[in-house]
Amino acid sequence: VLKGQEATCRSARSGFPNQRTRQYMAASDVENGPTLVTNASDDEKSLVKSQRKWDSGDRVSYGAHIFWMSKEFGWVLLIPEICLPCGALAAVMIAYGVIVHCYRRPLEEVVIEIVMCIWLWNNVLWMASEVLFDEPDVEFPWNFCPVILGEHQSLCYHLSEIFKNGFLLGVAVYVLGVLVIFYRHRQVRGALGEVLLQGYLCSWCLKDYFWAAEKVWPALSTDLITVPMLLYHIHLQSGIRSFTGAGSAWIVWALANAVWILGELEFPGVNGFNFASASLLFVALILLICGYASYKEAEQKVLCNETSGDESSASGSIQLSCMSSQSSAC
Repeated sequence: VLKGQEATCRSARSGFPNQRTRQYMAASDVENGPTLVTNASDDEKSLVKSQRKWDSGDRVSYGAHIFWMSKEFGWVLLIPEICLPCGALAAVMIAYGVIVHCYRRPLEEVVIEIVMCIWLWNNVLWMASEVLFDEPDVEFPWNFCPVILGEHQSLCYHLSEIFKNGFLLGVAVYVLGVLVIFYRHRQVRGALGEVLLQGYLCSWCLKDYFWAAEKVWPALSTDLITVPMLLYHIHLQSGIRSFTGAGSAWIVWALANAVWILGELEFPGVNGFNFASASLLFVALILLICGYASYKEAEQKVLCNETSGDESSASGSIQLSCMSSQSSAC
């Protein structure tokens, strides 16, 4: 009996499960991190923080963001040789990531990617219509735009109207996704919280909508409001380390868009705003490329996976009972 008690004490001190607690725990794949698994009833199950598997969809989506940022750099300087191919690659790659994750991940994770895909596709098509057909208000020494010469103002206007309403489609999908997740996962607070924390995507869709409608102050407001939202989300997701990595790229990107909006809608013809925005976009691109490790770490983390109060209390009581029995044995 004494030997059995000593073994139980050593198990409790070392943190390794003994025979009694081993029935509640199992080691998952090293790549996915530790996950609690139980053989008991549903009320006895609890969720712990885990990591997503970094798959091909994530790698392709990361490449899509790099091409997306490169597209923005080429667009603000009106260089179609950069923005057109980079925009096309970004759109195709992010669509691939969405398709892959639709079969592998739950709705609360995929809905954010769907909104981002809708936003990017409309953004790329809007960019293509302006670069190909629109006569720019600002002049550059290279003067590459429009690519297709001629009178196409009417066509460019109608295309802009179509893509402008496409940004509202992204907002509608986000709101619908929130409602569906709230209905389907009411017992899990984290499922809805993870989506709500990424509401800055909805603000960016509205930013492009107002920008395409040439409403400067609503566009600036919906763009700049994403900065504190991003700061809070990055802090919860990866901590202060991510501010020096890929997380800071999105903040610099939002500031670059604010400068771009102000110059295009309030000071048309002044190319200084375009050069300032291009400089910020280049910095954001470098931060994103150099922050691959922090980007991967942030994407792998599952932010909110807490259960409801009843489930948490049930699982907590099980773990406490195991710990108390071990302490009593000691």
